[in-house]
Amino acid sequence: MDERRKHKRLDLDVSVQLERLDQDDITTLKFIHVVVTDISRSGIGFVSDQNLKVGTYYDTKIQIWTKEVVDAVYEQMCQVLDQGNIEYVKWDMNRSMAEVYSMTAEEQGSVQYDYMLGLYDFLERIISRYPDLLIEGCSGGGGRFDAGMLYYTPQIWCSDNTDAVDRVRIQYGTSFGYPVSAVGSHVSAVPNHQTGRKTSLHTRGDCAMAGTFGYELDPAKMTDEERREIRKQIVEYKKYAQLVQNGL
Repeated sequence: MDERRKHKRLDLDVSVQLERLDQDDITTLKFIHVVVTDISRSGIGFVSDQNLKVGTYYDTKIQIWTKEVVDAVYEQMCQVLDQGNIEYVKWDMNRSMAEVYSMTAEEQGSVQYDYMLGLYDFLERIISRYPDLLIEGCSGGGGRFDAGMLYYTPQIWCSDNTDAVDRVRIQYGTSFGYPVSAVGSHVSAVPNHQTGRKTSLHTRGDCAMAGTFGYELDPAKMTDEERREIRKQIVEYKKYAQLVQNGL
């Protein structure tokens, strides 16, 4: 075959499902399985045992996750982390995987399990190279909480709901399975961007202190009185942090 693409093709052997999009009422050939032979920035090459008409539209998803891809992501992250004295990273990543399926896996139930092992292995490489780096895990809030993740990300964002009133119950429930030192908790701006509730800075500060404590707001938009209260909260937190987080 003559090369007509602008970008170089990479050989690939994977089966995917195409979903036809141009007709909502179509009942035949709605889904078609094809074998992808190569891929480039400008398109994919595939083989199909069905006749596909010119002018029809299909959608598909191809997830390429090989050792070479993992190594490339690792090297790119290291390039960023090597640029300066980076001590903290909030790693927001999706954990939920919809329609988990692999054409190559003999046991479909192993796909999610293998994914977690791969993630643990990747994080092991990161913390081995950067032992003083604190990683805070996050995924839509508390979607990264599991006992294995605590080894790699000892701090985990508890919930995207930062409303102090709701957080009291959220953090209370989390405390039954995880230590306070692992619970990412911040003072956020009001009205709260999830609930619209206005809660006093004092209440928000007390709630955040029952976790890792921090601020996610713009101090420049606060009054002088509120900024003075923030200073007092920070002093108060440092006074009791070891007791609250470690019981010491």
